[in-house]
Amino acid sequence: MNSSKSLHSNADEFEVEVWNEASFERFFKEKFASLCASCQYKFDLGIDETKDIVHAAFIKLWQLRDEVEPCRATAFLVKVIGNSALDSIKHSQVRQKYARVVKGTAEEADDGQFDVIDAKVLSAKIQGALQELPGQMRVVFELSRLEGLTYAAIAAQLNISVKTVETQMSRALTKMRTKLSDYILLLMALVQLFTFF
Repeated sequence: MNSSKSLHSNADEFEVEVWNEASFERFFKEKFASLCASCQYKFDLGIDETKDIVHAAFIKLWQLRDEVEPCRATAFLVKVIGNSALDSIKHSQVRQKYARVVKGTAEEADDGQFDVIDAKVLSAKIQGALQELPGQMRVVFELSRLEGLTYAAIAAQLNISVKTVETQMSRALTKMRTKLSDYILLLMALVQLFTFF
């Protein structure tokens, strides 16, 4: 890269004309700790998560260094860090909500509110709901969910448009959800259980 003009900084900005590795490293060392402290204070995150977020923001700045003017680097980092922290908080809230739902389901099952269901019975219910789907809709559903084909591959195999496949899958999923509504929570818990292992 081109050499930078003289580096000088005040409390808010670190000004260079063009980034090079030395000026970027100096900027990183000067700003990293204060950005971590600010992020941790503002968003009440753990220190490790905060460091990860700030470090990722610096990586993004380095990757976009040709597009982000050095005089706007601090503002860019603050924006990226804020967005990443909010995303992290939202993701954490979703995980916590899901954990409460799964825990609540397990507690309800322990309390006897859910009948114990045999895997064969559940399988029969799924097969019954599947057999009730109209012909082409059932074929599309089976090719997608059981054989793992893409919508494009299904469309080619059945000589129909991808849009028709999408419509048929949407309708099939709606019908399956309706038919298996009593078992949806159990199915979701089972699917999640198997994804942990």
